[in-house]
Amino acid sequence: MSFSRLVRSTLAWGVACAVVLSTGAQTALPKPPKHILPAKIFHTIGSPSVAAIDDAMRSVMEGGGVHGASLAIIVGTRLVYAKGYAYRPGPLIKPTTYFRQASVSKFITSLAIMQLVNEGKLTLDTTMQSILQLHPPWGGAPQDKRFSKITIRNLLEMDSGLDPTLEVDDTAVAARLVKPLPVHAGELESYAASEPLQYAPGDKSQAAYNDSNFDFLAYIVAKLRHASSFAAAIRKPLLEPLGIKRIRGARPLIGAQLPGEATYYPNSSPSTAKSVMTPSQPTVELGYGDENFFNMQGGGGMSAAATDMARLLAALNYGRGNPAFTPAEVAQWLGYADAALNDKSFSGPNAFGFYGLDALGPIPPNSSAPPYEGDKGGYLETSQNAIYYQSGAIGYVLCFNEHTGNSQVWYPAFGAVIAAASSHDWGSTDLFPKYGMPSFPPEFFKPGKPWMHSGLPFIDPEKLSVRH
Repeated sequence: MSFSRLVRSTLAWGVACAVVLSTGAQTALPKPPKHILPAKIFHTIGSPSVAAIDDAMRSVMEGGGVHGASLAIIVGTRLVYAKGYAYRPGPLIKPTTYFRQASVSKFITSLAIMQLVNEGKLTLDTTMQSILQLHPPWGGAPQDKRFSKITIRNLLEMDSGLDPTLEVDDTAVAARLVKPLPVHAGELESYAASEPLQYAPGDKSQAAYNDSNFDFLAYIVAKLRHASSFAAAIRKPLLEPLGIKRIRGARPLIGAQLPGEATYYPNSSPSTAKSVMTPSQPTVELGYGDENFFNMQGGGGMSAAATDMARLLAALNYGRGNPAFTPAEVAQWLGYADAALNDKSFSGPNAFGFYGLDALGPIPPNSSAPPYEGDKGGYLETSQNAIYYQSGAIGYVLCFNEHTGNSQVWYPAFGAVIAAASSHDWGSTDLFPKYGMPSFPPEFFKPGKPWMHSGLPFIDPEKLSVRH
């Protein structure tokens, strides 16, 4: 193909996308013609290249045929690397591009809950019902008498007995309530109160990874913060004190996407589904209306830039004067997670993800406390995400706008990136000011020596899907 024809084809595809996005129609995204650009085009925006890091990213993207990704790396309290990656035809990705965080949203939810615990507004033994005071659609007490026994701890440890598929049961909820789609969060709460629990709250042998428990944690945060949604509830106590501006609720419909959001690509078959956002349930592209992200912000419905998620990780290493949480509070939260994730009483095959982390383990002591490494993954129909954290040392945020394939080589602890970041001399680099967030004051924790990944258990990303 000639260069002039290539340009015309590229422009035509871009105009088509703009038309669909501007109309707000629930139709399939036009696919970029794969023949218009060389098969191995690879474009980056952001930090000067560290070859070992960019090569590792390119390898994953080429292997899975992924359109776009972003990566942010911290050392201690500093942002040292921020990069957007584009591979194959499609929009360019910046370090500040928003990506749906999928189940990494649970990490944010856990921080928000622990803030409330530390403020004395609840304890892990506070019951959900004492805060939400839920009733079935017809009024009265919840159908299952055990409903009133569900605690914050049960939700964080996913052994509440709640239906694990609540957030994707839109059509069933609407039918029970005799109302048209879409279903709203309050209606989902009422529906939950009308169902029998699947088992007694606190039965560790039944605990299993799901989104529903964390969705209800988010409803609790919103209620106690007197906010209309979880995303609104965390703004003042968690995000604004840390200078974070690019974390928000995800939007389901294609015409309602907010500025700066990544474009998402299904690479599964079928690539369409029925909408749950419109009464007539038209067929839509996967990721654009078949899931109601408004109801699942706590379990999988947040959107964020990698740079701003990295700010949350860096804040865990910021000690004295931290406006969001103290070192003791961080130690308490990670201690709860460590105890639960390594408690053999949780005997089911999918018993993980407790307290917003998929895996957590001690590392050789360094000068910060607590000395942990941990990770969290996220997996929606059209995106994949991961965070990795070392106390006082290396951490990263990784986002893809498509599935990469399930590989223990990188997911969720990307060894090649950890090794490259650990061996690189970052000097005094701090990119937070470049992305609108002030540098943290001089570190209370002296940065620890980076620790190579020590064998955290591998979690198959498909287990992190919102569909069960």
